[in-house]
Formats: sequence, structure tokens, C-alpha cells
Amino acid sequence: MIDQAQLFSALATQISTAAGSIPVLWPNTSEIPSAGVPHVRVMMIPVTMERTTVDDADSGADRLRGLLLIDCYVPLYAGMMDAFSLAGTMGAGFKKSLRLALTGGYVAVDKSPLVTSPRIEGAWAAVTLQVEYSAIA
Repeated sequence: MIDQAQLFSALATQISTAAGSIPVLWPNTSEIPSAGVPHVRVMMIPVTMERTTVDDADSGADRLRGLLLIDCYVPLYAGMMDAFSLAGTMGAGFKKSLRLALTGGYVAVDKSPLVTSPRIEGAWAAVTLQVEYSAIA
């Protein structure tokens, strides 16, 4: 069985490392970003739980697939390219080959991160970094 708290902790540590000094707004918090300060907002969406198959290297293990969505915000006056640059900074911390240890398993990035959804939200230019992961235990 995959421990959700441990999974979130492993991904959160990687997000914090990738963000460096950039403020991170975590799920289920009421934090409000400081005006004019670039920041990221995180959402983790578990998608499917499955038992791995015989032809899989992790045969018989539980696999939880999910999406890590990191919304990257910069002040609108900075421009959309700065939002894409922030997404690139965050994405560098989630390369396809990344594996993070879990007790009795690991979490792996399944594909290279994808930048989607360029948009304007009030005073912010924003894009979403989408990271597909699999947790194996």
C-alpha cells in the first residue's frame, strides 16, 4: 500500500528544492501571494491505483499514477515569457529519470514535464507545469 503522506512529502521536498527562494503555495492552505512576487501554487492529483503486471519489472507491486500540477505565476507586467521561464526552472527539478525514495518503494517521473495553459489571472501571467508520476510500493 502506498502511504499518501509519504508520497506528498517526497514530492513536496523536490518542489521546495526546485523552487529555491520562490514562494510555494501548498494545497489546502489559505496563503495569499504577495503582490508582485513570482510564486508557484501546487496541486497533486492521484489518478489511478493498479496492480502491476507480470511483464513489469515491479510485478505484483501497487502503482499509483498521478499528476503534479505546479501553477507558475509572475506579475503581469513581467510578461508571459517570465512565467514560462519559471516553469522551466521548476521543471528542471522533475526530469523524466527522477526517482525519489519511499519506504518499500519509490516515486518516479513518468514523462518529461509539460508546460500548458498560458493565461492571465488578474494581475498575474501564469502557466501550468504538468508532471506525471508513478508511485510504486
